[in-house]
Amino acid sequence: MSIRSSPRPSILALALCGGMTALLGLTVVRDLSSPLIGPRDTNQWEYLGFYVSENFDWTPLPHLDLDTDQVFYPYGVSSVFQSWGLERDLIFSACLRWLGDGPWLRGYYLVSLLIGWVGVYLLLYREVGHRRALIASLFANLFNFYGLNKYPYHLNIAVYHWMILGIVVDGLIFRRVVARQWPGLRLWLIRGCLTLLVLGLDLAYIAAFSLLSLTVTLTIVGLLQLYRRRVSSHQPSNRQALWQQISTIYRRDWCRHRTVCAALLAVMLCLGWLYVPPILGIVQAAGSFEGEPELIVADQRVIMAASPLRLALPYLPAFHPRTPGFNFHDQPEGLGAGSVGWTLLLAALLGTWGHLQNRRLLILLPLVVLGALLVFYSPLLPTLKLLPWTRFTRVASRTTVVLPVLCALVSLGIPWASLTRARKIVVTMAFLLLGATELSVAYGLNHGRHRVHRPTESFLTYMDHVRQQPGEAVLDWPFCVVAGNGVGLDTLCPLYEATHTVSSTRRFHRKKVVGHYFGRLRHSQIAAHLNAGWPKLLATVDEQRCFSPEEWTFFTDFFALNDFAGIQLYPDHLPAACVEQFHRRFGASTATTKLWATGRVDFIPKSDVLRSKVDLEAGQGLQLATISPSLGS
Repeated sequence: MSIRSSPRPSILALALCGGMTALLGLTVVRDLSSPLIGPRDTNQWEYLGFYVSENFDWTPLPHLDLDTDQVFYPYGVSSVFQSWGLERDLIFSACLRWLGDGPWLRGYYLVSLLIGWVGVYLLLYREVGHRRALIASLFANLFNFYGLNKYPYHLNIAVYHWMILGIVVDGLIFRRVVARQWPGLRLWLIRGCLTLLVLGLDLAYIAAFSLLSLTVTLTIVGLLQLYRRRVSSHQPSNRQALWQQISTIYRRDWCRHRTVCAALLAVMLCLGWLYVPPILGIVQAAGSFEGEPELIVADQRVIMAASPLRLALPYLPAFHPRTPGFNFHDQPEGLGAGSVGWTLLLAALLGTWGHLQNRRLLILLPLVVLGALLVFYSPLLPTLKLLPWTRFTRVASRTTVVLPVLCALVSLGIPWASLTRARKIVVTMAFLLLGATELSVAYGLNHGRHRVHRPTESFLTYMDHVRQQPGEAVLDWPFCVVAGNGVGLDTLCPLYEATHTVSSTRRFHRKKVVGHYFGRLRHSQIAAHLNAGWPKLLATVDEQRCFSPEEWTFFTDFFALNDFAGIQLYPDHLPAACVEQFHRRFGASTATTKLWATGRVDFIPKSDVLRSKVDLEAGQGLQLATISPSLGS
């Protein structure tokens, strides 16, 4: 039975939501004064927004140009296999264009947290009361340790506000159906808006999980209605009465709340116009690679899934997901993968007990089905791959980000009213003690794990110098062509840790680059690099040797024929004698700085002699096996 509360939200509850968001800003985001720069995947999120700023067109319909030579220069590549989040990328693109470099993604993440906190409370307080709604918001947001641990390294997974709100609305819809109170028009329109809004978040995971929740809920609603129709099939008037009731509810909602309903419809139309055409373009581009096998390095087949047994792990001082000695025969991705902590498990168990007492277990069916699909999803049981919107859900353990909101919704059934005063005190104290302990341990484990960096004056000066040089591209040496699914790792990226996100600095120098890091790639996308012979040249980095005469000829011709502004040389990863040969052949560096993972970088500008020999067609077709005498000799 619903607990009807005040029609107005509590100012105190909203203040608490804002206060907790600010606290998370201090403990998780910490710095709101500089761009989001850091090692590994941290460095790609601003780059995606920068890419959108250069390649998003609004006419005749909004669309994202995915084919580009801005990376993989001069060969070009489809950029379809990236962790696109159009909301994030469009917001960053607008801020970059109008305000320049700044902490825009840090602020966006903080706003995402606020939307999650306030949104869960606002959706639930009329249905279950202020206190339960606030506690559910606490569980769904503050205790989502896995999601919070993903910032900033996997920002695409850490931003999930529309997803959790959509799952909450799915829960409200099913509550209405179970109670034989058909959901009103406004609730369906809110879910429609949230469904379109979530398309602006990460498509492969966050949007897919929201659509999965909606699919499960609507499927069970349909089956339940079919069952009820079968039970009452001897009373045809009941079916007719049901449709009349639904029609009456919708007409009444429209008449009473015409402005709100019209506004929600307008929002849906705008969101559909903004998101659907670009997403259809992404889907179509991805479909062009259908049938081509996706290369995955062997050990990544294991790292994709977390054992369901990890659900039993708490966050206690000497007993937590990072405690050595546990062997679940899996390799989950990220701290806390598969684990939600004992606070949420206890809340879910008490909520289940409460629903059992009230004989309302049916209300939990969609949550249980969704939770089971997510917990037991693995490469060995790829159930989610049956749905088109989850076919790119590669890392199975990322389903953990959904589990806290499911536990929060189940916890709404905790029978506080039936507990005696003494038991209420005991249960409350147990939650406070256990929750405070797990919060301190979880946030303590995460503190300082993913360092971020502030751009130094030297870095900004260097990037400005490179930007001003004539030429459309820079040649990083060594460069890195690689993807998160392992493509290119063994042949085109000898220094993965040091160089795989170097290309993302093009958001500062604005030049095209030869390498790049993608979320995933197909073999055909790196074929041009392989055919040109780059694996042989990049192997010299591993071998700690410099080029042979034939290799020097190829490298020099490639540099001369293509429109490079210069070479970005990484001397910390090359033999000293080889660095000297680079300077002897191409000149002295005119700027130098340090990158966060790569170390020192020297910029060697292209000489006027070599610049006069640019021939883009010849440069693109150059191959190590068919080189002619060097243009630079």
